[in-house]
Amino acid sequence: MYTIWEIATSPNVTIVDMETFRIKKGALQKTTRSFSNTPISETPIVAVQPLGGGSLAVKCHSITSRASIVDGADSVQYVYLVGNTPPSSVEQNGLSKELSTKDAFTLALGADTSAKYLYIYFRWYNTKHPELASPWSAMISTLIL
Repeated sequence: MYTIWEIATSPNVTIVDMETFRIKKGALQKTTRSFSNTPISETPIVAVQPLGGGSLAVKCHSITSRASIVDGADSVQYVYLVGNTPPSSVEQNGLSKELSTKDAFTLALGADTSAKYLYIYFRWYNTKHPELASPWSAMISTLIL
């Protein structure tokens, strides 16, 4: 009787033997996944269109692509404030922070926000590697209908 170790190290072992005994070595070994550890340098280009009833259509894209989330990111992160006074910075307390895994989405703020302003910032974001997130965009402000 042979052990798995003896089979795996034998010079006569075949791929069929490796598959039969579920030995993951050589060609059968799982490939390791790698990811870029370079931060995302570009900020999203964003179009925000009021739809009415407190909802807004948001479309994000990169400089190089008119659609989809950029390579290295898996979502768009945004922080926003609804009111009549803009925030002093993206780091101000009281801003709501959310994610979208789509490059085009509807932001529903509720009908009670009509006639107020939306102040919002965007960035490309990687949920598994947040340290790679892009810089924040410039603040966008729009009247909520």
